[in-house]
Amino acid sequence: MTPTEEFEAAASQAAQMFASSFERGDLGIPKGALDFSKQSLAHLDAYLVKLRAKDPGPEAKKVIGMGAGAYLAEVLKRRSPVKLRWVPASVLPAQSPDDPFLLATPKNLVFLVMGKPRKLLEQGEGDTLVRFADEVHELCSREATAL
Repeated sequence: MTPTEEFEAAASQAAQMFASSFERGDLGIPKGALDFSKQSLAHLDAYLVKLRAKDPGPEAKKVIGMGAGAYLAEVLKRRSPVKLRWVPASVLPAQSPDDPFLLATPKNLVFLVMGKPRKLLEQGEGDTLVRFADEVHELCSREATAL
């Protein structure tokens, strides 16, 4: 198995585990809300905003951010009109430790996904996950319909 395949399997498993951790509905996300739909990202956004206000500490931010990043990636992969795949971050000149792999379209448009939730947790910067997912979907739709 290649490092990319290993990462893909690990990210998919992390996304499932992250969603499962909220199944009881007692952690601020309604029961069953993390169903890998676009709407589930609104619940995740709200959860991250509330969690950020509590300032959970660097290690908790890292763990939750990576789980939420894997979940976000899985949502993007499932709803994309083109097949998204993982590629090593080394394809970019500058790399982030939060994004060792990137999601890429067939025409090699790449998205830094894994670190997005952690940035929201740590700095509150950037768009919501819903808006980010909508923008990724729009770009993938353009690629899918381009001649």
